[in-house]
Amino acid sequence: MNEINRIIKRRTCKIAGSPINRKLVVMLEPGDVLAIREAGRRKVYRGSIEKIYWLLVKLQVEFERREKQKAKEKHG
Repeated sequence: MNEINRIIKRRTCKIAGSPINRKLVVMLEPGDVLAIREAGRRKVYRGSIEKIYWLLVKLQVEFERREKQKAKEKHG
């Protein structure tokens, strides 16, 4: 596995079911930073990979909790 020592850019294939009508450009930057912008736009949103990971974990746990609550309400 290689460490990130230069910016790596990739464009998404498509945005399915999204209000954004543009593809996204995703960049891995040195310093363990993930950056995302809309293709053709200059505004870049950045976050540390660690913080984004924990945000995704929290969102997944919340989603699973809500699904469990819905199932519980449905069956009893």
